[in-house]
Amino acid sequence: MRTPTESGHIRDGGQREEVPRAGGGDARLARFVTWLLGIEAMLLVALGVSGLGGATPPTSSGAEGPPAVPDLFGLRASPAHSALLLVTGLLALGALWLPAWRHRFAATQALGYLLVTAAGLVLAVTTPAASTWHLNMADHLLHGLLCLLGLALLILVRAAHPVRRAAASPGTRASAGTRVRAAAASPTSEPPATMGTADPR
Repeated sequence: MRTPTESGHIRDGGQREEVPRAGGGDARLARFVTWLLGIEAMLLVALGVSGLGGATPPTSSGAEGPPAVPDLFGLRASPAHSALLLVTGLLALGALWLPAWRHRFAATQALGYLLVTAAGLVLAVTTPAASTWHLNMADHLLHGLLCLLGLALLILVRAAHPVRRAAASPGTRASAGTRVRAAAASPTSEPPATMGTADPR
């Protein structure tokens, strides 16, 4: 015997409203989104912690001026940049454990790193190479990939949860409830026909 949580919600004096479930394709998409978020979170947290922990600075040429920003796998390991990557990784980790955050996180990542990429390109032209805000090509590629990843996650999250959108629609709930109530009101079997008395004439 199925429980109300397994087969639907109990409404209106015991009438059951069936809730559609996600199919196999939706479940596979949800697992793929989970894997993407997990890989992104681990990589960005590792990059952020390594950058904040201090990367090996390049060999000094002896020239006076501001200290050069160390590189980490070709990325500028400045404190601000490392903190940005670390915060993004922690937010991805939160979205990994809280599926309700995934849509908002993906949209924020796509828009945020689009702005970061544009700002980084402008700063690369207007600031000297030794400046903390001067980003190189590897940084721009990373930010562009994170923007595209956010867009991909946004599309996948929306495709993986059609049940939530259908359940959130008032018209869908009303039509489903109307169909269930109509089915409950209809008799399950026809009443037996009454036998009329024979006409004596």
